This record gives sequence, structure tokens and C-alpha cells, in this order.
Amino acid sequence: MLRISESPSSAGITTLRLEGRLSGPWVEEARRSCELYTGNGRRLNLDLAELSFVDREGIALLKTLAKSEVGFTNCSQFLKERMKEVFEHVPRSETL
Repeated sequence: MLRISESPSSAGITTLRLEGRLSGPWVEEARRSCELYTGNGRRLNLDLAELSFVDREGIALLKTLAKSEVGFTNCSQFLKERMKEVFEHVPRSETL
């Protein structure tokens, strides 16, 4: 299960908090939620503090989002290791 909630925007950046598992059908749900913001040219940040698991499809989504200049915050060390190839495309300041 994946919970997606919007945090108040600051400086024109919307933050979506992902909680739970980014896997299976929840990957497509996360993609649709992100596209609501990126499709309108708005800046988006994903808070990954409560993300407990990411499967291969979830990794692919995060990689695509990183290439679209979506930012990531509050990523656990476990997820940083699991998604190393994703964060090679994201400026270091946005991954801490």
C-alpha cells in the first residue's frame, strides 16, 4: 500500500510525501500523482522519509522523475543504496 499526501508548497515547489511501498500497482498511482504536477510545468519534490520499499518498477519511476528534475528529500540510507543509479542524476543537495 502507498499513501501519497501533499505538503504545503514553498517557493513554488510542491512536495508529495510517499508513505509505504512503491511497488506493483502503486507505482502507476505514484506516476499519475506526479504527472499532475510535472505535466503542468510545476516544480515537484518527493519526500521519501516514510517509504519502506521500492521494487524494480518503482526504481524505474524514480529514475524517470529524477531526469525530469523532480527533487528527493529525506531518503533513508537503505533507499539511497537501493536507488544509487537514480541519485547519480540528481544534484547532491536534493538527496540529503
